[in-house]
Amino acid sequence: MQEGFSTIPGARNPDYIKENIEVYNFKLSEDDMKKIRGLDKEKRFFTSTLAEIQHFKDWNPGD
Repeated sequence: MQEGFSTIPGARNPDYIKENIEVYNFKLSEDDMKKIRGLDKEKRFFTSTLAEIQHFKDWNPGD
């Protein structure tokens, strides 16, 4: 959030929703932010193709 990126939490549990909202109650130091930026290896971690994930379109996590 500090870097201007949006997050999309998918929680349904009220405790998890409250926890997600509390992300606005703290700020990382510039040193911590530099360390996080240093983790970027310019690699994709989500490498599935559209065909491989097609079965998720009908998936309901509540089932």
